[in-house]
Amino acid sequence: MKTKTKEEEIAAIKSLIEMDGYFAECFRGDFEKMAENIRKDFPIEMGTHLDTHSELIKKHNKEIEDLCGGLLCLYEKLGDIRIYECVVSQLGRKGAITLKRALRLKITDSEIDFLIEAAKQK
Repeated sequence: MKTKTKEEEIAAIKSLIEMDGYFAECFRGDFEKMAENIRKDFPIEMGTHLDTHSELIKKHNKEIEDLCGGLLCLYEKLGDIRIYECVVSQLGRKGAITLKRALRLKITDSEIDFLIEAAKQK
């Protein structure tokens, strides 16, 4: 496959925007920044709405993880399985176990069994 020049890449993006389809709807406002990023060999999304959106998602995920950490501490004190299930619904079982480990909370036998089974399937 032939490697495109920077200007060919920019022309391809411009062409997609000129088609006035879904791509244009999402990226029209970011075209100049994307073109600049290509010319400077920067990540194409840097400084665009995608970059901002990505940062918001990271912040949101960190907030969820922090909340789940608090819930796991509460679960360890109260033993209410509904609290643990809430964390699992947000992070998945592996994520909940990973967070418990990071918080130095007790890992149960069933969690160890889960990790062993997951390791066997790799």
